[in-house]
Amino acid sequence: MTDTNKLMYVAKNIGVETEGREINAIAKDVANAALEEYKRVDENEEVTWLKSYIPENTLTIWRKTTIMSTGINLSLAKLLHQTHVGNDSDPINITFGGLKVALCDLDGSANWVLRSAA
Repeated sequence: MTDTNKLMYVAKNIGVETEGREINAIAKDVANAALEEYKRVDENEEVTWLKSYIPENTLTIWRKTTIMSTGINLSLAKLLHQTHVGNDSDPINITFGGLKVALCDLDGSANWVLRSAA
């Protein structure tokens, strides 16, 4: 698959309009969507990349266990606050917070998305 085809595949999966648009404009929108993952603070909106590429049954499990991420920096900040100076010493809560941050790490490294498009 060519790089252009990979870009189009990714753009369509994350909801970027591709019809009748130049490739550079599409690439810019995909890049902006990736950057949005880092600054999102809305706890009701799940991270785009995981939501677009992970099987629905896995997403359902992550949602039930509350580890589905809503924003990369938001999840990191919450975990740091949770563990700072003993604010939360429950190992279960800290483990689930760590799992949420691990999913943010996966969401933030979009290389796996491009590899899946190959």
